[in-house]
Parts: sequence; C-alpha cells; structure tokens
Amino acid sequence: MATLTITHRSTGSGAAGVADRLRSLVRLPLTWLCVATAAPVLVAAVREIAIGWIPEGDDAMLATRIRDVLTGHPPLQGMRSTSNFFDAQLSNHHPGPLEFYLDAPIAAVTGYSGAGIVTAAALLNVACIVGAVVMAHRMRQMRTALPVAGAVLLAQWQLGPDVLARPLNPSAGTLPILLMLIGAWAVFDRDPHGLWVTLIAGSFAAQTEFAFCPVVLIVTASACLVAWTRAWHDTRRWRAARSRSPRPTGRKRQYLTLGMIALAWLPSIVELFVIHPNNGQLALRLLTNSTHGRGTSTGVPGGFGYMVGRLSPTELGRFDAGIERAPSGMAIGIGMVVLLLLLLAAAAGPRLPRTAGSRGSWLLLLAIAGEAIALSAKPESVSAMFWLLPVLVVTPVVDAVLILRTVEVSRARHWHLGAARHTELIKRASSPLAGVAALIVAATMASALARPPSAEASDRARAVSDTVATYLREHSSSGTAVRISSYGLQSWISLAPAVAFQLARNGHDAHYLGSWPYPEDNSSWYAATAPRDAVVVTLADEGSVKDAHPPASAIQVPLSAAAASGIHLWIAIPAADRK
Repeated sequence: MATLTITHRSTGSGAAGVADRLRSLVRLPLTWLCVATAAPVLVAAVREIAIGWIPEGDDAMLATRIRDVLTGHPPLQGMRSTSNFFDAQLSNHHPGPLEFYLDAPIAAVTGYSGAGIVTAAALLNVACIVGAVVMAHRMRQMRTALPVAGAVLLAQWQLGPDVLARPLNPSAGTLPILLMLIGAWAVFDRDPHGLWVTLIAGSFAAQTEFAFCPVVLIVTASACLVAWTRAWHDTRRWRAARSRSPRPTGRKRQYLTLGMIALAWLPSIVELFVIHPNNGQLALRLLTNSTHGRGTSTGVPGGFGYMVGRLSPTELGRFDAGIERAPSGMAIGIGMVVLLLLLLAAAAGPRLPRTAGSRGSWLLLLAIAGEAIALSAKPESVSAMFWLLPVLVVTPVVDAVLILRTVEVSRARHWHLGAARHTELIKRASSPLAGVAALIVAATMASALARPPSAEASDRARAVSDTVATYLREHSSSGTAVRISSYGLQSWISLAPAVAFQLARNGHDAHYLGSWPYPEDNSSWYAATAPRDAVVVTLADEGSVKDAHPPASAIQVPLSAAAASGIHLWIAIPAADRK
C-alpha cells in the first residue's frame, strides 16, 4: 500500500504538479511585483520595434560584433573606447565582449533583425530587474522588495526607452550595476547567493564601459571581503566548538561561481595571449599616462560635488543632454543632508549592525565613493552623459535604503499615531498586496509617461541601407565584397556602420572601419583590407560633398526617402561583378 501511495503521488507530481506550482507562482505577490517592475522595459522594447528600429552608428558596430559570435572569428575585445580622442597612442577597447555573447542566441534566431537585437537587449535588462527584486525579497521579503522595486521603477523612468531597449554598450551595462548593488547588499545581509550575483552582474557592467569600473571594483571587492571574512569566522567558530555537525562550507557554490566568472572573462583572457599589445597593457598605459595626454580631469571636488548634488530629490530627471549640467549649490546642500542621513542610517539607531537597512547604507556609501572617483577622473573634454549612467541607478537605491531604514527605526521604537483607526490604516497601506498594487500603478504610469523613442536616425539609416541593398541586388552579383567610404560626421559615424551591417546580413563582405593604431580582432572590417575589385559605396553629408572622391565609374544613386535628405550616395560596381 505504501508503494502504491508513493507511486500515485509521483504520478501526480507530473503535469498536474507543474500546473499546481504555476498556479501558486501566479498567486504570489512577488510574481506580480516582478511583472510590474519589468513592464517599462518591455513597453520600451515594443515601442522600439513598432517604429521599425534598426541599428546605426555604434549600435550597428555592436550588432556586427554580436553577429560575429557564431562565426569562426568570435570577438575577443569589447567596443572601441573614446580614449583615442585624447591621443592615438592611448587607443584601447572597453574591457570585454560579454554583452555580444549573451545577445547572440536571440539575435541569431531572429536573423539579426532590429527587432531581435532589441529583444535580446531588453531581455537582459528584464533579467537584471527581476534578479534585483528577487534578491531584495530574499533579504526581508516584501519589506525590502517593495522599496527596491520602487527604486527600479524610478531608475527606469530616468533612463528612458533608448537606454532600456538598445544594445549600446553603456546603456546595456547600466541595469546590471543596479543588480550588482542589490546582490552586494544581499552579501552584506548574509545571503549565500548574493556573491555570485554580484560578481556576474559586475563583470557584465565592467566589460561594457571603462567608466563603470571604479564603482564595480569597489562594490565587488567589498562584497568579496565581507563574504570571505564571514566564511573565515564561521570556520573558526566551528573549529573552536569542535562540533560534530558538518563543517560549514559552500564549496560547490564557490566552484560554480569561479567557473561562471572564468567563463565570463574567458574571451578577454584569451585576448591577453593572442593580440599584442593586448588590451590590458593598453588600459594600463592609459591609466598611468600623464594628464597632458588625457587632458584636464574633472578632479575630486568636481566629481564629489556632482555625485552629492545628484542625491538631491530636486535633481531627479530624464537621461538627456541636461544631465551634464552641474548641480546647483542648493542641490549640493540637500545632497549633503541626504549623505548625512545615509551615514546616520549606517552607523546610528537601534539593533545595529543586524538590520538590512544599516547594511545597505554602508554599501551605498561605498558605491557613492566609487562613482565619485569615476567622475573625478573624467576628462573635461569628453561628454559626461554615459559616464553619469551609474548615478541614475545609485541614487534611487539610496532612496530605497533610507525608506527601509526609516521603517526599521520606527518599528523598533514603536512609533504610532495613537488612534486605533489610524494604526489599522497604516497596517493596510503597508501590506504586501497594497504595496504591489501601488507599484503596478507606478509601473503603468512610468510606461505611459516615458518619452517616445527617437526614430530619426533609424529611419535615415533604413532609407540609405535599403537603397544600397536594392541597388546591389539588382545590378551586382550576390556575395560581392563591398568597401564603404564615408565623408562627413553623419555618414561616417551613423550611416557607414548601418549600411555595412545590413550588407553583411545579406551575405556581402563589408569593409568600412578606419584603421586603428594597434592590432584588433576585427581588422577584416577595415576599408583598407577590401579587395581591389570590391564594389565601392561612397556616402557624403551635404556639407562634405566637395571632399568625396567616388571612383570615376561610380553612379550617383538618388535617395528618394525624405529621411535621407542631405545625404549623397554613389555606387561603383566592377565590370566583372555587374549583372
């Protein structure tokens, strides 16, 4: 009979058991909380797809790198950095290509279409958002999950759709910083799974953008130190007690963490041995170079002042050109008050140091210091917009931690309004379901009030790319090599990479990149490496037509779309490749 009973239960744990677990999952407030916080990213992705987004400029270069993952020449380096703007001898790449590898499977399934690339970028951000909310829930359940979910929504509102659903490397690394912060907070709060989350998210963020490295290094190093110290103390306590219980260990988890980190950095490690000088040497050269080569830096007062000023609620705003404006004196003063409150939340109050709020406060102080260091090292000659992206996720988490610490202190001191009906109202308002409902409303508002994505650059790139592809399909052999020459800022930065990417999707061997002072893993893209008998596509802005020198046999091809007005196009097809 016992055997029959066991067999019956195991049979019920099949399809019916899965259905029961799914129903239970749907009924959980945490599930709806994750759905609500992920909604703005999903809405942003749908809006980008609806306008027919295709990659152009740096997005197109990145999309080509994604396409290379499943070829015989997988990428070993990250995107080119802007360090060559100071001095060609300081040229290097961002630390790694992890984003390319994670985006590649979904992009490949969709034929590397614009919709597929947007979907891949958006799903990575959704994973970071859900991971942050789940890690927060693991600490103190809804008491920590609700403030963190609010911080996630506020961060998404500030970032906007172009950051949430585009693969551009600084944009892609922003929400992983938020996940890294919550993971490190969980480490401080003794969550055994917090460390691998912190290290993986930090690795992704660091590989996308050099400017993110200071805050990543400080947060991940702090999390590792805390985790190692606690493991050491637990081992000593076990030895002192001479307990018969198993020795406290998480070796399996440690090995898995080390394996995932090694895999995440494997292409960058391989690059150290196959490319000379490698990116590590070039990065070290940049960091140790005199300020003469890199220009004047912002400095510690400027970096600290900006970071503190952005802590002020009066500085909340969207990610646009206005973000580079220095905070006002009043904003810096309010930010200093917020910083003092954060210090008090970390070091003062009852039940220290065993509260989630106090531990989170210590972590945020370290993160603020890391971002202030990054901003102080920023050369004044470089646009600060992408350097400031971590600020837009650090500041909402600061607000969440302060709210949590306020709740902890009020509960510890039994602060009540006195009247029973008021107390009951507070209990209802602070219930998990009420909090989830409020955040669903906030998510709906954040999605509805988000500014629409910009379609101008994408429409222009589509008009030019479609014209070139159609002309080559009608007048040249399939799979021909193409060299793209560009004149003028718009043609060089935006259109040439877009045309090259679309031609590569159509089976052409596209060459468009300018040369680089040091060896790269994508040197086959250089225009100088194109075969002598390649098709030549020449693009020129209106103001640069006089500088363009298309081949004598080139035919000027009209661009009928209004989106491509001001752009001139010539195409020269060798006689051997003409239809």
